[in-house]
Amino acid sequence: MNLHFPPFTLENENLKILKKAFPWLENENIRTFSSPENAIAEMILALQHMQPHKSNVYIQDGDSPYTSEIATFFSKKGIKLKPLKLPITEVDENAFLYIFVKDNPFTGELFPNDSVLKQIHEKRIFSLSIYHSQFLISSFQESNNPFASHLYCLQEDLAFLSLSSRAKKVPPALPRSTVSLAAWEPVIIHENENLILEMEKQLQDSLSGLQLYFTAEQNRMFDRVVFHIPKCNGEKVLHLLGDCEAYTSSPCAHSHPFQMAWWQNLDDAKSWVVIPLNSLRPDLPAKISKLI
Repeated sequence: MNLHFPPFTLENENLKILKKAFPWLENENIRTFSSPENAIAEMILALQHMQPHKSNVYIQDGDSPYTSEIATFFSKKGIKLKPLKLPITEVDENAFLYIFVKDNPFTGELFPNDSVLKQIHEKRIFSLSIYHSQFLISSFQESNNPFASHLYCLQEDLAFLSLSSRAKKVPPALPRSTVSLAAWEPVIIHENENLILEMEKQLQDSLSGLQLYFTAEQNRMFDRVVFHIPKCNGEKVLHLLGDCEAYTSSPCAHSHPFQMAWWQNLDDAKSWVVIPLNSLRPDLPAKISKLI
């Protein structure tokens, strides 16, 4: 009899593609998902089934679009999602999972939390760290902690979990995903600290009042410039830049009114503009100065 199991075959093909793109995954325990939200739901439900005597999940909300809409769903299942405020003063031993966000997908801000993770793992509590940038995925350093799992968001409808040695033993709680990575291509992202800092300096020198998002003390990725021009909508900046790849925190209110609603630090009075490293040009400051 010729038996065929499409989901398992598909998963094996996905693993081959991921391990070719990210060689460090060779010895990792991987599961692919059709969305980051599904991966988060899988972790929460599976771990709760393993530890039914615990009910709390702490989640770093407001820094990822994938964590902002799941609280209502899980509250109906008796799971309490609580906001994770850093730094942690005391670890809740009634919690079975802490969910962290490693980077803001819009600004590229980084959130170091190694000391906090150590506190949690010492209590034998699971953690899930969410990564948005494929640069961070590519430069990931393997962790051997049995309670630390990682979620990598490749795109809105594609993600994979790298499960810790303890979490991999937990049976899946949701139906196996049938997503295919056959058409997916890795996005190569580079950093250039000197170029980014020099461009930000030129922008500030050329445009009076321009505000940069980052201070020297903040942890960040050096793969984008992030700024705000007072009394100037970000859409206007994008229009001036033409075909140049760029993004704004103030998309058209009619077509995308909730697009940035997940970002807790978003100031409605400020229209942030992001220009990736590969879109930076020497004439950028002079071009943007026309707006003032």
